[in-house]
Parts: sequence; structure tokens; C-alpha cells
Amino acid sequence: MTTIRVKENALFVLSQSRSTEARDLIASTARSSSNPDVQLRAVRYLGAMRTPDSQQTLDDIYRFAVEQTAMSRGQFLELTIVLILVLELVLFFMGIMK
Repeated sequence: MTTIRVKENALFVLSQSRSTEARDLIASTARSSSNPDVQLRAVRYLGAMRTPDSQQTLDDIYRFAVEQTAMSRGQFLELTIVLILVLELVLFFMGIMK
């Protein structure tokens, strides 16, 4: 049995517990697992719990993901603008662009 499979099975067992400690472990996995499949499984179990704490955790995870995506897009746009400006300078000094 692979390590990922063991982690997924452990998440299942934790999700059946409904204890605060189990929910906290699932939430921690949903926030920071290095494996996307395990992370997704943890998010699904949090959603199935339907407690105010699990809903808040899911909201936090969603907001963090949206924020990270916006920052990535902003950085990409900034890099694109810098590259265009550098290209314009090169073309200007080569005499191609006036």
C-alpha cells in the first residue's frame, strides 16, 4: 500500500470520528498537504462534516487560494510589462523604433 493511500485511509478514519482533534488534523491536511490528491480528499471530508468550524476552514482555504491566484496573475502581468519595456528599449537603441 502506498504512502498516499495510507494517508487517504487515515483521513477517512478521522472523518468518521467527528472529534475536534480529528477535524483539526483534516483541516491541517487540507491547508498544507504536499500532495494535491490527499489535500483534495481532506477538503471533501471537511465539506461532508458540515460544522461551522469546517465551513470556516473551507472558506479560509478558498480565500487563500483566490488571493494566491490573484498575486500570481499580478506578477505575470508585471513581468510582461517589464519585458515589453525592455524590448522597446532594445528596438529604440537599434534604431528600429523611433
